[in-house]
Parts: sequence; structure tokens; C-alpha cells
Amino acid sequence: AVPGGIIRRGRIAPGFAEGLSDPFLLVHGTGIRSFDAPELLDEMTSRHAGVLVVAHPRPGAGRPLLSDPDGRLTSFGSDQASNLRDSGVWLVGREAAGAGAAALSSPHAFLAAAMESGAALYSECLARYCRVVESPADFLALCGDVLGGRIPRAAGLETDPPVVDPSATIGEGTLIGGLAWIDGGARIGRDCRIEDSVVLWGARVGEGS
Repeated sequence: AVPGGIIRRGRIAPGFAEGLSDPFLLVHGTGIRSFDAPELLDEMTSRHAGVLVVAHPRPGAGRPLLSDPDGRLTSFGSDQASNLRDSGVWLVGREAAGAGAAALSSPHAFLAAAMESGAALYSECLARYCRVVESPADFLALCGDVLGGRIPRAAGLETDPPVVDPSATIGEGTLIGGLAWIDGGARIGRDCRIEDSVVLWGARVGEGS
């Protein structure tokens, strides 16, 4: 939905913004997020923002943020003064990207450098869904959200498709449907019927189940 993109692991690579659109979408961290890209673009344009940090209100998940009544981001990283949480989804203008390019150690070092440069950073609760996964308990909570239908349906889909990791082994004749989530390394035997279930990493499901 937003033209231009890049995938990196670990540190931000030098020249990471070269060839990307203006603005471009930057997603970092581990988790599942749902958002409306045109809504983000409209919000960023209306505020003349250099960076739009998509936030969510859930406590304890994601880096804490503090914004003023107008939505301008004033600080981050302190639980003592926080009204929002970073979802890990940012819309970044090229000018702000250039201002923070010297701080390439991590996404948040880049954010701090952009803020110190005077770039206009705004944060709004525009994540339709956000579950930051940092522990096994977070993953189980995510599974509960999947099975409970609390993850927004993707635009244009009439039904919620099952999620099957490519590394899972599915036996011949097995039917998978509903809100099924099959994690990597799972082995499902022949002639099974899996519906509205979560099969975790490395799990085994016997034939005919």
C-alpha cells in the first residue's frame, strides 16, 4: 500500500533510505500489527509530520511514548511518563530520515537523532491491532487473539484464511480451515481435520485426528 520498502535484520544499514519512496514505511520489532496505510498517509500529510509513529494504548507491550495534546512526540523510553506504546510501525519522510542517518545503531537511536534534529515527530493510536511478541506468554496471547477473532480481517478477504508456516509438514488428505494457525516445524498426519486450532512449533498431530 505504501510504495517502496526494505527488510533488514539487526542494525539499520548505511544508506537505508536510498531508493525508497517519500515517505516510506519502516516496520521493526517482533509482533503482529494491522493498520490502514492510506489512513497513515492522510494523518502524516495533515500534520506535516517528518515521522509518524503508529501507537497503541496497551500497557506493557512496546516502547513507551509520550506525546503532547496535539499528538507531537516529546519523549520515549520512560514508563514514568507515558501515554502511548510504539507499535513498531513508522511512516518516515526522507528529510527526517536524512537527519537521523548518523545514528544507525538501532531504530530507536535513529528516532532520538531525528527528534534532536528538530524534525516534527507525531504519534497517534492508528494501529487497528498490535500484539508485540517478546515471550512465550505473548505468543500464546497472540494465539488466543487469532482464535478469538480479535485480529482485524485483511481488506478484500471474505473469510479469514488459515495461517500455515511453510516449514510445517501436512499429511495427505488433511483439511485445514477456519481460524487455524500452524506454526513452523509442526507435523500433522494424514486425513486430519484442523479447524479453529493453534498447532505450536514442533508439535505432532496423529493421523486421523
